[in-house]
Amino acid sequence: MHCFALTTTLAVSLFTRCTFSESVTAPQSTGTVLPRVIPFVLPPIPETFTFALGGNTTLRLGEGGWEGTVARGTIWWPSPNVATKPREDVAFADSTEAATSTLPPSNFTVLAGIVTPAEADGLVSALDKVPFDQDADSVDGLPTHEFYIDKHGSVEAIGTIPGKRDGEPAVQAARLPVRTRLRELTRPLLKRLTPAVNTLYPEWCGEGGCRPCFSLVRRYNPGTRVKHPAHFDLQALVTVVVSLSSHGVDFEGGIYVSTGGPNETKFLGLQKGDAVAHQSDLLHGVHVLPRPPTAPPPSRWSWILWYKDGPENCSSEPAQWYRQTAEEAGNPVAQFLYAQRIHMAASDSAQGQADVAAERLRWLHKSAEGGFARAANEVGQCYKEGTGAAADLTLARRWFSAAAQTESDALYNLGLLEIEEGNVDQAIELFARAAKQGNRDAAHNLGVAHYRGFGSLERNTAVAREYFVHAANTEALRIVRQIDQEENRPSRSDL
Repeated sequence: MHCFALTTTLAVSLFTRCTFSESVTAPQSTGTVLPRVIPFVLPPIPETFTFALGGNTTLRLGEGGWEGTVARGTIWWPSPNVATKPREDVAFADSTEAATSTLPPSNFTVLAGIVTPAEADGLVSALDKVPFDQDADSVDGLPTHEFYIDKHGSVEAIGTIPGKRDGEPAVQAARLPVRTRLRELTRPLLKRLTPAVNTLYPEWCGEGGCRPCFSLVRRYNPGTRVKHPAHFDLQALVTVVVSLSSHGVDFEGGIYVSTGGPNETKFLGLQKGDAVAHQSDLLHGVHVLPRPPTAPPPSRWSWILWYKDGPENCSSEPAQWYRQTAEEAGNPVAQFLYAQRIHMAASDSAQGQADVAAERLRWLHKSAEGGFARAANEVGQCYKEGTGAAADLTLARRWFSAAAQTESDALYNLGLLEIEEGNVDQAIELFARAAKQGNRDAAHNLGVAHYRGFGSLERNTAVAREYFVHAANTEALRIVRQIDQEENRPSRSDL
């Protein structure tokens, strides 16, 4: 496993995130005094940004082009040395709240109503009865529930995307009519969105401009998926997400921007036709919140565009983005992104892969030493797995501990080290701290611990069920259904 793929890091030994053995014997307590049950505590629901919180400006895209309202936002990354100080992690760029951070910020721009509600409805209507792809998502491994419109400006190229059913000629042929219609609908919209991207990011898109290289629609609703974990869009120089539904009407929650934890996360209250543009240094995800049983079920649709610079065939190399900023400016966030992208140009030979792993670790070190906690966590992962350097659990623990001030993944990884050393109760305590910050892998392991009565915990299926529901991975939801059957609970359509 590569050290950059932290979202696929799994628990080991008796706490495994993707299997659940019914024959497992509960491990023994190892000294730490724990309560018999650790009640599930729902992480705080982030607040929502609306245009009223930021100073809006007007963007004009040339004579006869789109003219509309934009609101610019900024993410202030926490540094370990200021992580415990009061600060505003996410703020609009002109906010009077002073953000305290030693790291460069990440920015985003909301373009209000750049797509009309009728145009948004047209896209949804064209796809309303169309089966979406359910291949494994690259972020969390769960079904994607997405539908590609084109890749590199071509419908045929979609068949080259790993896992997509369009690799089968009959499937691609059957989907051609709806894709033809979607391309007709999106063509005039791209004449607004692409100039907006080139206006917002001239220093990155250059004279040749940026072009949309991937176009797809995603939907979120109970019964399919309601979450997409926080991630960086490494495959895009610029991302544009167009909301095809309205926050507060069709759903609550939705797309969020973040620096990691639930207290450092803000939803963006996008309305139908609003778009948000950002670069790959923005940590973001999706969480469509549940509604009361008497309310209509939530439904969120979005149209996603991933832009690249360079040639019209979209052949620009992602590994080169941010390299100059990483090398010359010493920007820790840019160093982290460059490290994450190095594998995209990896050699197929064993020696080439080893060289790439070592180079990746070198840049992760630079980023971590510059104060970027996410990089420190991944440095620890590299030393734990022996990726890019000899395995060294002492160094792994040291880097995880440094990152744990602000990174729930680091708490989770420290818990895995305790599992490997047989310290079950210490691991449970670390998982509990991570789960309170919204870490879903930690929640899964706490579900296992309560379901089986591991360590000092008593067996408690009700508490286990709450943790599994929050974990929301395929295995966890299977166990939820199993618990419901065992206890004659009514089934729920959103699980």
